Amino acid sequence: MKRDEALRPLSREHLVALLAAKKLKEADDLGGATRTFLDFWQGDGKRHFRVEEEVLLPAYVRDGGADATEEAIARVLTDHVWIRARIGALRESPDAPVEELRELGRRLDDHVRHCVLGSSGPTQAERTDELMAAVGRLVKS
Repeated sequence: MKRDEALRPLSREHLVALLAAKKLKEADDLGGATRTFLDFWQGDGKRHFRVEEEVLLPAYVRDGGADATEEAIARVLTDHVWIRARIGALRESPDAPVEELRELGRRLDDHVRHCVLGSSGPTQAERTDELMAAVGRLVKS
């Protein structure tokens, strides 16, 4: 099935996130791995989380028939909170221990794979033009 045009930037961002996660998981150059991740966050990551939280997950509940307490939705949101907390800690102390950076990389990798492979959004058939327009507006902002 062809991916909706509005979702293509999100797919590209998933790839960038996986690359940042890989760099963190294999961190030898801690400063470089931290910079790569924070650049990803400032560039696309923060907005990407907003699109998932403000558009995709509500649409999944509204149009996809999911329950807001569904495990897949809770996982996305709790992952977002955990990742944001780690970002705050990195900003306060960029010299985080290597194991903390590697854990962030593992959690980010798991999160992206859950979003891509899990049931964290409506199927292509359930996506509406209105939803895709909302995603498009947020992706461009």
